[in-house]
Amino acid sequence: MRADRGEVGREIDELASYTSVVVFEVWHLDGRDVMPETFRHRRTSLESVLAEPVHPRVGLIPVSEEPHCLWDFWTQWGGEGTVLKDRAATYQPGQCPGPGSAPGA
Repeated sequence: MRADRGEVGREIDELASYTSVVVFEVWHLDGRDVMPETFRHRRTSLESVLAEPVHPRVGLIPVSEEPHCLWDFWTQWGGEGTVLKDRAATYQPGQCPGPGSAPGA
């Protein structure tokens, strides 16, 4: 997702009124590629962009150190699944870490 406070709000205004956007990741921010940065840094940047509401129908997916609690919260909210991320990992396009591929595994 490319993030710019004004741009996000304008793009959402163009969508149908029944559409909501729930964000969990950012790859480009203010014209720069942030994929080489760690998830922890990308998430902090995303949280700062969305610290003040950009649009009433834009939300930020919560993160948790307790995946079971997050699963319960998210599915009760109507979500279909969760994503587990290594907070120290960079984003690698086209690569999906599988079992045993995490650092130290």
